[in-house]
Amino acid sequence: MSTNLHPIPECDKNAGVSWELRAEGKISDACFVGENTGFTPGTMITTLNGKRAIEDLRKGDRILTRDRGFQPLLWSGQRKFSVTLNMHQNASFPIRIRAGALYPGLPDRDLVVSAGHRLLTTDETLVASVRECEALVKARDLVGKPGVEKAPWADVTYIQLLMEYHELILSDNAWTESLHYTPRAYDGHKTDAETQPLVRSCVALPA
Repeated sequence: MSTNLHPIPECDKNAGVSWELRAEGKISDACFVGENTGFTPGTMITTLNGKRAIEDLRKGDRILTRDRGFQPLLWSGQRKFSVTLNMHQNASFPIRIRAGALYPGLPDRDLVVSAGHRLLTTDETLVASVRECEALVKARDLVGKPGVEKAPWADVTYIQLLMEYHELILSDNAWTESLHYTPRAYDGHKTDAETQPLVRSCVALPA
């Protein structure tokens, strides 16, 4: 099985997709997201106040990140998607990762994300190709491993969480990426540290 792995961090260069606003703040046309990524309703996110359903999170809620502790949520968005009408878009299929499929207790319950959503892996058989001890892997590249499969859904709602930096957050006890924002005029040379802070202007927040 061919698996595309991404060292951490890694900047997306794909075309943008639109999201419906769920929380206070407005997304600027000057910024965009990559391929259609996201969590599904019911995913439990670890916050300062314990695990909370992703659909209940709002701007200002502090979410546990792997590298920067608890960080505030700046914006959340959702996008409804018809899998049946978009059979050709493999990146949009929902992928079910069953409890314990990544490692004992990871995730701690069935996790469903979009095919293009990335998760942290330390699986030696997967990270050897990038010569790192850990890497981000897209959910679709895990299909075929025990406990990882396409979810047989006709329609799906994806929810994304935007923070000041591209973060790894705990979803159903597995480290997964937050929304990765980059400028529309991305030139392929900027680092994540240079591009992600632009989210403050995207959601009309003070610097």
